[in-house]
Amino acid sequence: MLNSRICKTLLALSLVLVYFSPTLAAGEPEFELLPDNLALAPGETAEFTLVLRNTTEFALTDVIIEVLVDPVLIINGLPDKPMDILAGFDQAWRLSVTRQGNLPTAHSLFLHARYTTTPEGQTQLTRKLLSTALTINPQALPVADNVAEVEVKSALKSLLEQRTGLVYLVVHNKTDQTLSVQPPIPSGPEFVTFEMVPNEASELLPRDSHTYPIKVTVSDTVQPGKHMLLFDIPISRQRLTSVDSYHLVATYEVDVGVLGESEILKLLEIPSFLLLPGVLTVVTVGLWWLLTKPADQKDKFPLKARNEYFWVVAITVSIIIAGLYPLLTSWLLKTRRDYLYGYGLLDVVLAWTFGLGGGVLYIVISELFQLVRDWILSLIQRRNYPTTLDSLFDLLAKLERAGLGMTLKQFKKENDAQVYYLLQQPLDTQSEWWVSPAAEIQFSSRLSTTRMDYLYHLLTKEGELEAQIKGLNAAEAQDEITISVRPVPHKAERTELTYTGQEGSFVQFRNPNQIDDYFSTLVKMKWRGQNNKLDQVKVEGDPQEYLVLQAQDESGTNAWISPPIKYKFTSEITTEHESEILEQTAPEGDLYTLAVMLQDAVANGEVEIIQPPALRKVQHQLLKPTGNEDLFVQPG
Repeated sequence: MLNSRICKTLLALSLVLVYFSPTLAAGEPEFELLPDNLALAPGETAEFTLVLRNTTEFALTDVIIEVLVDPVLIINGLPDKPMDILAGFDQAWRLSVTRQGNLPTAHSLFLHARYTTTPEGQTQLTRKLLSTALTINPQALPVADNVAEVEVKSALKSLLEQRTGLVYLVVHNKTDQTLSVQPPIPSGPEFVTFEMVPNEASELLPRDSHTYPIKVTVSDTVQPGKHMLLFDIPISRQRLTSVDSYHLVATYEVDVGVLGESEILKLLEIPSFLLLPGVLTVVTVGLWWLLTKPADQKDKFPLKARNEYFWVVAITVSIIIAGLYPLLTSWLLKTRRDYLYGYGLLDVVLAWTFGLGGGVLYIVISELFQLVRDWILSLIQRRNYPTTLDSLFDLLAKLERAGLGMTLKQFKKENDAQVYYLLQQPLDTQSEWWVSPAAEIQFSSRLSTTRMDYLYHLLTKEGELEAQIKGLNAAEAQDEITISVRPVPHKAERTELTYTGQEGSFVQFRNPNQIDDYFSTLVKMKWRGQNNKLDQVKVEGDPQEYLVLQAQDESGTNAWISPPIKYKFTSEITTEHESEILEQTAPEGDLYTLAVMLQDAVANGEVEIIQPPALRKVQHQLLKPTGNEDLFVQPG
């Protein structure tokens, strides 16, 4: 046991002596590189050991280590001053080399040692050079996928405005080194925001994994559709003398939408939100049509059933609303919104409102247009066509504008003896015509014989309706005439009217009337060409004798009769005046003059009318002529 320990000790001592004893051999010093080749990636630094062995019997003095200048490789750690190496001794330097450029193939880095020595048998110093080369092989940086990988984990398939989703980034370290992981850098559309807690760098141990939760939220204005979310995770690892930096990139596709949009579009069968306002406008107008139109027109709406006309109008209205939308929102909300570049639930509500508003606006404009149109037509109607409220002079003015005169065509209705006058041009395109019974005027005692002649010639003159209107207006204003029978204009079905083949004066001023007093009766008799002597008749069942004022009325079935007018003189009358009245009462007398004289005499208390006229209309079959004649105005 002891001998064994002694042997081991002697062996170790002998090895130490051998190691530290100088090698006395002839020759040159030697370089040794440990290792003699390196593999470097761009920007990578590696270390190596340079050993100079003095295998000579002489000392090496002023030893200087140099490197040949190289543009790609940079060496560090070279000694900065000369040194001496004793014979049989070695000197080592720990150096580093850095690759800083392109290195397509293996490259040699040349190192030199300059030293001074005194060879055997010489007395002078000798300067010598020793060289060696370090081989540098090019090496590519490891790709990020070989260093680490990232996975995106999420149940998020769609994002709605103002809603938050959660995305998990799982980073795996695939190396045996610790990685430094910076906070993920998310990016996406401008309306998407990201939030990550915590938001700081972390260390990822070899072969370990780490999860980074990220909240994803969209704003109130989005661009619906599929969008890509991108996550950039910077990582790095420490090498011996450098740091490798990488970027892990992951993407995630998400469908961005607006709350309720797809349901509305699906329900209304609209292919795009951009068409929503126009479709709502047309649908609103269609609903108004359905609610307001008569039953026979309800199914005649021209833009129904999504036909081509429907889409032309809907698209056009949508374009108009899209153009006005930024202006409307700036005015209403004091903030500009434009759904051509993005929209949200508020824009859906506004587009819905503007679409309905467009329909309501059309309805209002349509109704206003109809009202204005009806008003204009009513003005034209009231100006050119009769109305039930027209006075006689209104009707005469409209007849004049229609190119008609006072003489109009006469019509009758079935089972109606009344004669009606056509108040318009007989248009075949109209199913109804305006008609009216004749108007009648009464004459006042204020009329002088001159005015009587003037009005007679005025009213019997053809083609002078404008002058007749002015003359009648003036006579009424002066209380010379009154309208005793006003016209009754109304519409009648053409099928109810039968043309008599005759024409007559719409304004009756010669026909008898049951309200005529003695003055009007005498004037009308004068204008009918009668004198004071009339035919005498009796009425069946009536013993009184009557005088015939007009043998045939407008219907042709009746006659106008009246008892004679009887008067008596008072004591106030003079003999001369009495004679003048009796002279005009004769058959050859003038009825104008007689009417005026009686009127004046009655006013002066010279004459008293003891039996005024009592005009009545009697059917022909009830009349029995006596064959005699008598004075209509006679003293009593």
